[in-house]
Amino acid sequence: MKGLDVDQDVVGGVIREEWGIGSHMLHMVEEYEISQGIFHSHLETMQFQAREFYKDHCYLVFVSLENKPNPHTWYYIKKDLLPNSDQ
Repeated sequence: MKGLDVDQDVVGGVIREEWGIGSHMLHMVEEYEISQGIFHSHLETMQFQAREFYKDHCYLVFVSLENKPNPHTWYYIKKDLLPNSDQ
């Protein structure tokens, strides 16, 4: 996940740390999404990147593509930001 400014320049990102800066940034992004009426989040990652980080934050894999690129697996993951919501 990366943060962009108004000119679409990268100004931040989420890194794997145990409830460190990455967790804090992800929580801030999720709170912002909810404040904007966005109740479902999805993103993509690869197994050597941050899949376990997102799993630790209740994201679930809904599609995996093996050998993209070989020998890696690409994961599409999602999270309902308001559990038990009809939104």
